[in-house]
Amino acid sequence: MKRELEHFLHRHLRAINDIMVLFALIFLVYSTTVISDQGIFTDKLNQIYFVQENNGTDIQQKIDDCPSSGCKIVIPSGTYYVDQILIDTSNITLEGAGDSTRIFLKDDSNKAALKLEDVEHVVVRQMYINGNAPNNPKSHGIEMRRVNYTTIEYVTVENVSNKGIYLSGHSGGTANYNIIQHNVVHGAGTNGIDLYIRVNHTKVYDNYVSDVGYVGILGIRDVHHNIFESNYVFRTYNDGIQIRGHEDAAEKSTYNVIKDNYVYYAATNNLAQGIFVNMNTENTLIDGNFVYGSGANGIETTENSWNVFLTGNYVYKSGLHAFENQKSTGALVGNYGSGSGSTDYATSSFMNMYFMGNVEGSTESGIVFDRGDSVSLDITVKNAEKAADEEFLDSLQALEAKFISADVLSSVDPLSSLVLPDALSDGEGVVVCVKPDKTLGVCSSVPSENQTCVCG
Repeated sequence: MKRELEHFLHRHLRAINDIMVLFALIFLVYSTTVISDQGIFTDKLNQIYFVQENNGTDIQQKIDDCPSSGCKIVIPSGTYYVDQILIDTSNITLEGAGDSTRIFLKDDSNKAALKLEDVEHVVVRQMYINGNAPNNPKSHGIEMRRVNYTTIEYVTVENVSNKGIYLSGHSGGTANYNIIQHNVVHGAGTNGIDLYIRVNHTKVYDNYVSDVGYVGILGIRDVHHNIFESNYVFRTYNDGIQIRGHEDAAEKSTYNVIKDNYVYYAATNNLAQGIFVNMNTENTLIDGNFVYGSGANGIETTENSWNVFLTGNYVYKSGLHAFENQKSTGALVGNYGSGSGSTDYATSSFMNMYFMGNVEGSTESGIVFDRGDSVSLDITVKNAEKAADEEFLDSLQALEAKFISADVLSSVDPLSSLVLPDALSDGEGVVVCVKPDKTLGVCSSVPSENQTCVCG
C-alpha cells in the first residue's frame, strides 16, 4: 500500500511539475510581449488650439502652428473636407467630438485621409474619417510610418479603398510601443488594421472591424511582441486575423499574442481562415478566441510556424476544419471544435505537435492526420522532419495525458464559460452577432454572406 501511494504521488507530482513547465513557456510568450505605458501620451494642456468649425484647411494650419514642445488640437462637431491631414511634429493630441466630427477625403486626393510620419507621442481620438473610396482608388484611412508611443482610439474609419488603419516601419525604420484601441473600421478595400514590417510592442485592442476586402487584422513581416486582444472581426474576404513572417527567415515574426478575439464569417471566399499563423513565425500564443463560420479552417498554423500555443479556443461551424496544423510545432491544449464541414481537428506530417485535453463536438473521428492516421484525443506527439527546440519538446513529451483527460473535459459544457446565447447550441439556423453595446446576441433571421442580420 505504501509503495502504491508513493508511486501515485510521484506520478502526479511529476505531472503537476511538467504542466507548470508548459504554462511557464506560455507565460514567457505572453509576458515578453510588453506594451509600454509610454504609448499613452499625456495631453500638453498648456497649448490648446481650436479648429474653426467646418474648415478642413484649418486643421492642417493648427498642426503646423503647434510648437515642438507639443499641443492639443480640438476639432469641434462639423464636416471637414481635406486633401490630407499630415502630422509630422511629435507631442500632438488631435481630438474630435466623436462621430459628429466628420472628416471626408476630397475627390482625387488618393492619399491617406490622416497621415503620421516620423513622430512620437501623438494621440488621435474621437472622430469619424471617410475615405471617399469611389473617388480615391488608392486611399488609406489612417497611415502611420515610423511612429512610436502613439495612440489611435475611438476613431471610426469607413469607405476607404485601401487600408483602414495602417502602421508600418517601412523604409528602414521601426514602429514601436503604439496602441490602436476602441476603433471601428468598416468597408476597407483591403485590410482593416494592418501592421506591416518592423512593428513591435504594439497593442491592438477592442477594435470592431467589418466588411473588408482582404484581411481583418494583419501583422506581417518582421513584427514582434505585439498583442491582438478582444477585437471583433466580421465578414472578411480573406482571413479574419493573420500573423505571418516572410519568405526570408531573417524577417520572421516572433512572440505575438492573439487573445480573446471574436471572429465571425471570416474568409467568405471559402479558401482562408478565421485565424491564420504562417510563414516563418515563432513563439505565438493563440488563446481564448471564439471563431464562428469561417470559410475554410477556423484556426490554422502552417509554413514553418514554430512553437505555436493554442489554448482554450472555441471554433464553431468552419467550412473545412476547426483546427488545422501543417509544418508547425507547438501545443493544442483545452480547445473545443464543433460543427465543421470536415473533421474538427486535422494535421499533416512534418511536425512536432502536442495535443492535450481538446474536445471535439461534431464527429467521432478523433484527431485526424492528413495521411489518415487516427490518434487518441487526449494526447499525441508527432515527430517531424524538423525537430522543435529540444528543451521545449522534452517538456511537452514529459506531460501525462491523464492529468487532463478528454473524458473529464467532455463532461463539461464547453459553452458554460462563454457569455453566449443558449440558442447557439441548438444546431442549424442560428447565427450569433454583436449588439451595438458589444454584447452577443442572435440574428432574428439567418442572413446570407452579403446581408447584415438584425441582432437581438
